[in-house]
Amino acid sequence: MPHPHFLMFPPPHLASSSLPHVPSSSPRFFLTSSCSLLLTVPHIPFLTTYSPFRVPTYQEAVAPLADPDAAYNASWHLWQRRLFSVRAQRYAGYGLCPDGACFEASTTPSCLLVSAGAETKTENCSASTTSCPPEFVKHRGLCYLLRAQETDVAGALRACTLKGASLAFPKDMDTLLFLVSLVEFMMTNVSATPPLTLHLGMNNAAGDWTLGGLYTPTSEVVGAMGPTPAADPPLAWRLLSVPGSGEGERFSVTASSLSDTATHVLCQLHGPIWCKSDPPLATSNMTLTWNGDHVVGTLAEYSCAPGFFMDGNITVSNWTMQCLGQLGEWFPQPLPECRQANVCLEEMPTVPSPLIWNTTDENVRYLYGTAQYWCPEGMATAQGMAVQNVTCSLSQTTGETIYSFTPAILEDCTVCALQPTAGNATTDWTNTTSYAVGQTVTASCIASHHAQTGQNSSLVECTETGWANVSACYKACVDSPPEAGTNMTRENFTDDHIGVVLSYDCAPGFWLQTDQENPALANQTTVTCNSAGVWEPARTPLRCVPLCTDDPPVPPDPAASDWDGYNRSVGHQIAMTCPDGQLFEDLSAVVVVACEASARWTNVSEGLLVCTLATNSTPILPANLTAATQVGWPSPPYLVGSSYNVTCAAGTMTPSGKTFMTTNLTADGWTAIDSDFICYNEFDRFPQYQKSHPVSDVLPAALLDLFEEYGVDAASLVSEDGLTEVTFGNMTVSFGDAPYIVGSTISFRCITWKATRSGETSMTVMYTPDGWEEVDPDFVCNSSYPAG
Repeated sequence: MPHPHFLMFPPPHLASSSLPHVPSSSPRFFLTSSCSLLLTVPHIPFLTTYSPFRVPTYQEAVAPLADPDAAYNASWHLWQRRLFSVRAQRYAGYGLCPDGACFEASTTPSCLLVSAGAETKTENCSASTTSCPPEFVKHRGLCYLLRAQETDVAGALRACTLKGASLAFPKDMDTLLFLVSLVEFMMTNVSATPPLTLHLGMNNAAGDWTLGGLYTPTSEVVGAMGPTPAADPPLAWRLLSVPGSGEGERFSVTASSLSDTATHVLCQLHGPIWCKSDPPLATSNMTLTWNGDHVVGTLAEYSCAPGFFMDGNITVSNWTMQCLGQLGEWFPQPLPECRQANVCLEEMPTVPSPLIWNTTDENVRYLYGTAQYWCPEGMATAQGMAVQNVTCSLSQTTGETIYSFTPAILEDCTVCALQPTAGNATTDWTNTTSYAVGQTVTASCIASHHAQTGQNSSLVECTETGWANVSACYKACVDSPPEAGTNMTRENFTDDHIGVVLSYDCAPGFWLQTDQENPALANQTTVTCNSAGVWEPARTPLRCVPLCTDDPPVPPDPAASDWDGYNRSVGHQIAMTCPDGQLFEDLSAVVVVACEASARWTNVSEGLLVCTLATNSTPILPANLTAATQVGWPSPPYLVGSSYNVTCAAGTMTPSGKTFMTTNLTADGWTAIDSDFICYNEFDRFPQYQKSHPVSDVLPAALLDLFEEYGVDAASLVSEDGLTEVTFGNMTVSFGDAPYIVGSTISFRCITWKATRSGETSMTVMYTPDGWEEVDPDFVCNSSYPAG
């Protein structure tokens, strides 16, 4: 008898003329003569345990199906026994006789029934040996069963597996139209409210329509399935809808999800009711729990290791795949990877001091990620830790998983953990004392060393960064530097390190005493802390005195000076001497200069220090010299280059009109005086002069220009014995008192040791009837004498 919930009707395309009449009240079954399918399996020992069937849902964790009733359990257990042989043979059977065409597997026509691995099962295709089970209708070698049951696609597959069948898989359009006709027949002969919807076994949940290569659907039927839209949950399955109205399209196929329901179930015998392969292997950081079954509904549960999550999604640490067999093998796929993710999302512990630094793992927020917090070098916490590790940890509290950083509070680094060290010193530190920030120890320097200027010990303080001021004691000049002497100051004494140099400065106007080793003038000296730790002056004594800063006058050769080149002390005298036979301008053989109290050398004129040949001889005067006087002749000695005048008495002159005559001392002696130099009263003796020769009260214009150039007031000049002498630079001019008559002369002569460029030392200008003779403008006494 057929199952009470299954009704089988001949498809409407089977004309009544070709079928026997059967009353509508009696169910009829029609078997076609096309190739039939028969599954032959070896005997399997009865299985004592099995996994109950589960209905899959599209969830990240698949909920198990409700337990079936006892009748269902018994039917399912029976099919388990019949359909399993070995693990490699995981299919019930397939009708693979395409389009009803059989091929020769041996000498008789055969149909390929089962393909599992490399094994095949065939059966003779003759109608006498092929048949469908009760309740099924045969079409082109396969058996179909239409069942009224509203359920989702997984429930439809479960209903079919109770019969050892799978969901119908129309691999070509002919089969699809047959199934549509079958539904239409049912709507025509049974009070079924249209439209009728059915779940098909066709899907592309695994990526294509072949169910992993088991089927080879035609492109036409694949096109009829329509495109699979991108959606979540996926729409990889197909729902066949038959309106039954006779108008418009006979059917439509729509994409559906695992949760969409249909009004009927359409089964196909035979077909896959198992998962052909094992579930995917667990990947890194993942475990798989699976009982080894391939029965539809079997669960494969994947769990990530602590701290790892499915594709890094911290809300999903477990993944369940269910064997859906024909509906997508192990589903859902692909299997995510277990990846680490940030789980410790709260703030890191507060660092109590900016001096604490850390090295943080880039994945510190992963489980067991670590950050290390380092005290400053030489510091530790009160518990003695120089490094504190903060770890992202896992804890379970009342069944809840909690990720957090531990420890949650960091300790401050408040203890100096190391022994302070100070070079060349000892400290009173002990290893039994804990030294907190702010506490100190004393460092005492060894002999001949200081911690600071003038100090042989120092306090070393424990600070937030370790022991502070732990400076090595240095070798020092432990005694005070020498005091500054008179008229001297010393710079502030702030450092006593070896090599330190102190400056000692003289007061303005005072200098360090010069000597043979230190002849140069200096108003500053230094005292150095030498390598032996002793203050060493650069020069002594450390006092300042007044000195003649200018060099003393230096006489020209051949004069000599006895100055030693360095003694400039106030009161020091220097003697300058001429060689024998020569005298200075003051007719002395020695001139003495001294460094005066004013710190200046005795002032002497440049010409004074010139040594000149000298003689004690006097000029030889003519025997007939009359009415003449020797004006201003000094006592001997006389210097070569000296010149002296023999002058007519007032109111007298020579017949030629001269009033004086000059004699010069040369290296060869005095120049001779004209023997005709006789002075007469010109008006009494030569009255004719008064009538024929003019008289002038005016000096030559060139001489007047010299008065103006040198700022000499002619009116203020006072003659001596009727003769006036004026010196203009290196030249002396002598002239008599006015009036000037024809024959009056003016004498121009160079001073001692000076001459004109042509070597002349004197020039005479006479008053003539035409006036004063022209003054030679080239008579300039700027050259040394004798010339060359």
